[in-house]
Amino acid sequence: MNETDYSWQDDVDRILSSLPDGTWTSYGELGKAVGRGPRQIARYLTHDIVHNAYRVLRSDGRVSDGFHWGNPDSPPVHDVLRDAGVRFSKSLKADPMQKLDSVDLAELLGE
Repeated sequence: MNETDYSWQDDVDRILSSLPDGTWTSYGELGKAVGRGPRQIARYLTHDIVHNAYRVLRSDGRVSDGFHWGNPDSPPVHDVLRDAGVRFSKSLKADPMQKLDSVDLAELLGE
């Protein structure tokens, strides 16, 4: 692949594939890391099968209302996140201490 074939989507895929266990990020932070807006990130994650897309949450740590699994028989996303080490409050907000910001995500890219 040459440089012109590389896209921000490739960076999103690399970041999400590299997320350490017990961490999550938000659409906004992921967007900052790759130079896109949160809505563009959300559209990409909705329309494509992206590894670890379920670990991208709203900025307040809640699962987006628009998130859905491709397979309706999949377990609830909160259960999958808990299995990956993400802690939740009683109000189902992910622990903000486990959130990776855009600087953390850029480090995953080696930048």
